[in-house]
Amino acid sequence: MPPLAAALAGGAILLAAVLASALVLRSRRAAAAAAEEAASRASELAVLQALGLDLASARSAGQAFAAVDRECRKLLAADEVALGLVLGDGPEMTVHARAAAEREARLLRAPVPRDRRPSSRDGALTVPLVSGDAIVGTLTVKLRAGGAHEDRDLTALTALSAPVALAALALRVRHEATHDPLTGLALGDVVASRLTEELARAERHGQRVAVIMADLDGFRVVTERYGSDAADRFLAAAADALRRELRASDLVVRHRADAFCVLLPATGILGADRLAERMRGAIARLQVVHGDATLQATASFGVAAHPEHGATARTLLYRADAALHRAKRAGRDRVAIATV
Repeated sequence: MPPLAAALAGGAILLAAVLASALVLRSRRAAAAAAEEAASRASELAVLQALGLDLASARSAGQAFAAVDRECRKLLAADEVALGLVLGDGPEMTVHARAAAEREARLLRAPVPRDRRPSSRDGALTVPLVSGDAIVGTLTVKLRAGGAHEDRDLTALTALSAPVALAALALRVRHEATHDPLTGLALGDVVASRLTEELARAERHGQRVAVIMADLDGFRVVTERYGSDAADRFLAAAADALRRELRASDLVVRHRADAFCVLLPATGILGADRLAERMRGAIARLQVVHGDATLQATASFGVAAHPEHGATARTLLYRADAALHRAKRAGRDRVAIATV
């Protein structure tokens, strides 16, 4: 073979070998990418399945948020997760939010969005939760510092929003059936069952649970002097004042006409006593203008805690109520701790 022909043949063989190697490398990369995509999809499906199961058993907004917060962080490098829920007919929704560095979720209020399209603002990606023609909440994730949103982040968040929207609708229906329309607080019927659940959880994890009973002092005088509309306005304002003192995991209910009950998971007697004192001060400072009148009132509080004051919901509620009546007899506008 002439030298030139031999050189060309050798070059062709080398080129074929290089192309073959490139094809093999490309095939391996494609296979690796496909395997990575399959693993990502499997992880996403596992998260969605776990989230669906947790949300199906969620009986409160706090429990729903705990599940969403946990599962969101498995799919996304989230610094902060927030779940907004439209639980009533007002212009605002309740928002549970927690940053990675925070142990407890924060409870906030925010306007109900009107736009159904996902949005990105100040590093936070938000997907509206839609059921039928209504927006029932929002799911928001803020990526860790320096992170930029990618298409796959929106895809993952949109996938998560589907089961969350169903849970948000179920929670709204439950909320309307179990909450007082005047104050927006849960009705007293839920206290015993929730307290029983928290006591069981406390026993399993070696934690404490506390209960606070609160009653407005001499509130009947407000009703008689200014009328039921004025009394209702003050009750709603008092409920807001109490709620502002609470963590997202706490529960405050309208126990009787002008009485409230507060359930405090993972809280001992000293923490509950301090909280009751803050609540007492919040009510004492409260002023509600009604016409030409400025409404004011005080409140008395009774505090009991597990395990020192009882191991059952019935016992704790009874002893907290007894402490409340002792505070009333001692002069009102004060906090009393239960006795055994």
